[in-house]
Amino acid sequence: KSFTDLGAAMWLVYDESDDALYVTGTTSYKGEAADAKLHDLCTYDVCAVTMRLSASDGSVDWMRTLEGSPRWNFFDQTGDIRLASNEDGPYVYVALDDAGENGVVTLDGGTSYAGCKGEDGTLTPEYMVNRNKVVTSEDCPPASDFVTRQSDDALPASNAASGAFCGTGHDAVDSCIIKYHKYSGLPIWGSDMPPVASL
Repeated sequence: KSFTDLGAAMWLVYDESDDALYVTGTTSYKGEAADAKLHDLCTYDVCAVTMRLSASDGSVDWMRTLEGSPRWNFFDQTGDIRLASNEDGPYVYVALDDAGENGVVTLDGGTSYAGCKGEDGTLTPEYMVNRNKVVTSEDCPPASDFVTRQSDDALPASNAASGAFCGTGHDAVDSCIIKYHKYSGLPIWGSDMPPVASL
């Protein structure tokens, strides 16, 4: 699997419970717009990226993007990514340097959400269907249709309205720690921090 729309990948962690990889990266090698690559899921000059991949074939399950990028190869930290404990639940924690340092940025970017579409046309997004697994057609109730993340009927990430942001904290913030739901990629919260080298 080749990710030609990324400038750099930084950290990864393997989840043996369901054979998944979680990866952080950026659309720019230098962390600047000048060398940023075009990315279908980045609507800004440069984006930080977090994604869940199949460890078996490298296919992308979901990808989250947000405005900003670590200038990691010059003077900044690269952040980190860690799985939550079993007691905490099905989550992944990500630290991204330079996320939100210039103001508030939404975490509702990236891959659309799958879900179950009822007879009345209402879509129930995957994170409201079952938070304990990757949602499939088997999780949809009778008389409803499963909608994949690639479908035109999927819920755009920007419509999730998670209420999670980076850049809302103290002055001169330089980093953000983010909690994502590991099966859907739904952002749970973002918390502004000084530069973070490890979680």
